[in-house]
Amino acid sequence: MPISLTENYGGVYAAPVVKSQIKAMIDEYNVCQRALSTTSLRNRFHDRPTIIDTHCAWVSRPELEAFMKSNDGCDGVRIYFGAHNSSTIKNLGYEYQGQLTVILVATQSKRDSAGVVLANDDLLNDDKNKGPINFVSFLPNVPKGGSYTGGAGLDQYPLCPPNCSPGGALL
Repeated sequence: MPISLTENYGGVYAAPVVKSQIKAMIDEYNVCQRALSTTSLRNRFHDRPTIIDTHCAWVSRPELEAFMKSNDGCDGVRIYFGAHNSSTIKNLGYEYQGQLTVILVATQSKRDSAGVVLANDDLLNDDKNKGPINFVSFLPNVPKGGSYTGGAGLDQYPLCPPNCSPGGALL
């Protein structure tokens, strides 16, 4: 059953997208962007001749819920696109350097008197005394009772490729 997104952003509403539209958008991305970025990665990382740029990232519901809960005042998430700027092999067991990734950042909305969203502010921590700034998540599930430090973005989920789980994803 499709979800209905009705958040009002000054007269613009978010809208659900059906599977066939999603697949078409993924196919368009693969033709227009992913092929070019894969070629660029292979030119840059000669020692990884079979590198393919990221197809998707995965985050578990418990991780997402813990992330939202740990950021006081959070009422949304902004999704940034980025690329890993250093080697990850020692920390993650997979090499993601150069590959596309997404970074989830907790946000807090500012609304007018009618409830229309005027702006969304990122809730990021720049104060090292308040806890980790570069918080890294690579857990398939949040440990029972676990939590994240508020003010940190959520990054480094399992990326596909190279960490592709069988089935489910729109490849």
